[in-house]
Amino acid sequence: MKFQVKKLALGVALSVGLIGSLQSAVFAGNTSDSSFAIGFDVAVANDQSWLRPPRLKQDATSAYVKGTQSDNSRVWFAEVYANSAGDRYEDDLNKYFYKASSVKRAIYPNYVGEYIPNLAYENNGNKQVYVTIRGTNDGTPSKYNVYGKWSPDSK
Repeated sequence: MKFQVKKLALGVALSVGLIGSLQSAVFAGNTSDSSFAIGFDVAVANDQSWLRPPRLKQDATSAYVKGTQSDNSRVWFAEVYANSAGDRYEDDLNKYFYKASSVKRAIYPNYVGEYIPNLAYENNGNKQVYVTIRGTNDGTPSKYNVYGKWSPDSK
């Protein structure tokens, strides 16, 4: 009798552990970092550029951007943009993507990550949605390139 109770308790414990691990796997977001390189190619203040390709956002966490290098250690500013139409639409991001973050984050080439709060997932009915980062230069009218890593979801 004691053996059967121990066996039953072990079975229940293993089942609960397995179900718990499956649940966390199902709701894990798209947190792997992708490398990027973008250029501010027009020598005007507030030149903008997009990270391509857009990536699938899978949860309600902040996006993550980390600057690793830039020409002459220049700073730039990042915002999250989303497209709820379900496609990447890389041909014209200005046309198909809307601003999903209410803040711009300054990105420095110092390997320090920045979290950018946004409502892309929530605005899409708590369903996955394609997002990207729109970068804006530091306001100085000159050309430069920036490099780093980003993910649409954070841990």
